[in-house]
Amino acid sequence: MRKYILALLLLVSILISCGTKSSSSKKIRVGTMVNTVALPIAYALEKGMYSNEGIEIEILTFASGAPINEAFAAGEIDIAASGLASVFALAQGNAKWIGEVNTTGGMGIFVRQDSPIAKEVGKVAGYSNILGSAETVRGLQILGPLGTTAQFNAIGYAKKFGLGGNDIKMIHMDNGPAYQAFIAGEGDAIAASPPHSFQAREEGYVLAATFEDATDVVSMDGIYVGTKFLEERRDDVVKFIRATYKASEILSDYQTRYDFEKDWFERNGRVYDDKTLDNDINYKVYVTPAMMQEETYIFGDGMTGTAEFFYEDNKISEDTLPNVQKSYDVSVIKDALGIDVKVDQ
Repeated sequence: MRKYILALLLLVSILISCGTKSSSSKKIRVGTMVNTVALPIAYALEKGMYSNEGIEIEILTFASGAPINEAFAAGEIDIAASGLASVFALAQGNAKWIGEVNTTGGMGIFVRQDSPIAKEVGKVAGYSNILGSAETVRGLQILGPLGTTAQFNAIGYAKKFGLGGNDIKMIHMDNGPAYQAFIAGEGDAIAASPPHSFQAREEGYVLAATFEDATDVVSMDGIYVGTKFLEERRDDVVKFIRATYKASEILSDYQTRYDFEKDWFERNGRVYDDKTLDNDINYKVYVTPAMMQEETYIFGDGMTGTAEFFYEDNKISEDTLPNVQKSYDVSVIKDALGIDVKVDQ
């Protein structure tokens, strides 16, 4: 009888332990790309910064922002670290934009040297560096992934000439295949992002417009999380943000970032030569707590511009547009870092 009671007590103890086990023990699935935006997360994971916070992270990589959004919608990831394609997830009203990771310089529209566009300068008032005209841009076949900064770039370029998204043809390909297809002679232009935009410059292709000139937006890659997940595991999300920004501060040191970026990219199938790596570091700057406290920093500013742009091009509806600004939640940064951040409203 005594053995039976002891066994019963042990069983009850185990059941209670299982029943009260914190959800913080569950792995957080983070969807991202083998790109600049992923590096602080990869660094924090490999250096034990998340485990020091008491959370477990799994990184899942995707080719671009569009499949990250799809994985988020399907419940396959909990947190996303992605680019401006995130705007479509935020517009659905069930996600929060809780962190901005890095600037996204270096993107642009490239054409071949013999393109008629390359010979036309000064057709857009106030934008002396934009090449082309309404006549040469109309009907342009531009390679790049749909639902990402590439499409935003392409449509913005067309709009500079009084055209719209329907006046050009966006041929959907992921960034790497798009660049390979372009240098093989397919399409008329490419909406390229680093490292392919750097490679395009090196190979002598002509920059028709930078992303910033085409869209009038200074964009940020960043982090979004499901609203329900944030409600249920807020403490863990705060810990995730704290460790990620600590990693961003560390990676703001040129040599530290250079060494880790080169190594992590190569281990994940992306090989950069020294010049491409240097360009990536100089163009894509990490957001740090110090940067977020600068007078000119406004959280969500670039995402708002992106949302308004896609609304005007009928890619985001009038009823979902307000969800984007409503998604900005700097309270997680406040809890994680103890700083106040200005928000675009």
